[in-house]
Amino acid sequence: MYLGESTETKKEAAIKIYDYGSDITPELIHQEKEIAKSLSHANIIPYIEFLENIDFEDCRGCSFKVSALVMENATCGTLLDLIESVGSLSEILTRTLFCQLLDAVEYMHEKGIAHRDIKPENILLDGKYCLKLADFGHSLDLTKTRCTSKVGTSQYFPPEMHAARDFDAKEADLFAAAIMLFCMISGSMPFEKATESDALYKNFVNGSLETFWEFHEAVSSQHSSKQLFTEELKDLLEKMLNPDPKKRLTLKEIRKHDWCQKEKLDDDEIVRFMNQLPKAI
Repeated sequence: MYLGESTETKKEAAIKIYDYGSDITPELIHQEKEIAKSLSHANIIPYIEFLENIDFEDCRGCSFKVSALVMENATCGTLLDLIESVGSLSEILTRTLFCQLLDAVEYMHEKGIAHRDIKPENILLDGKYCLKLADFGHSLDLTKTRCTSKVGTSQYFPPEMHAARDFDAKEADLFAAAIMLFCMISGSMPFEKATESDALYKNFVNGSLETFWEFHEAVSSQHSSKQLFTEELKDLLEKMLNPDPKKRLTLKEIRKHDWCQKEKLDDDEIVRFMNQLPKAI
């Protein structure tokens, strides 16, 4: 990803370069472009334009032909940057950003599109710290194509994908969102991978959730005196990370959950809240 500037408006933009010599196919480039172009939502990074077969000169002075997807630049970095900068986020900030993520995911799902790579690196923050879902390189329009391939980042896969069973791409997005929620509130991953052999996720499989929470509460107590995992949040995460996809909450059920119904920050409050954090992004 490169930072560019419009010669007309002088506004900055994020530019994704596609090298014709790489493994990515013209079909995949076209698919990402069309999906990015079709999306218009407050919590999704806006598409600007697509440039095809243009000259590009790299830092070594080598020039070659590329295509480029131009998107709005999010000036406050990624959610990963924020987590690494300040560690665990407060509950009200976590809830606010998580609900913004749900808004973006719901919008995509209603259009029949699965993102398929939800993770902190693909969540951007604009100049007012509004969440922007980005990077549609693995996204798929389910109204046109049946999802059978496993793509994205395996640490965020639901157990059925690891076990090579049938899976629903939209449900996989929600499982990844649950891991995102855990990362925001704790500053760390809940488990390495959602498999029966994973030292922590096996507690979900075996029904030993007290052991899972005891471990993470012991870890969190080393760097925070606050209780990170309230009973309501535990309940939400347990239901979103259930090994059985049929027992997981739907997106509408997640929205109605008691934890999500609690107080959130409005746009002005987010800016003030971020500006008061002990370390700038």
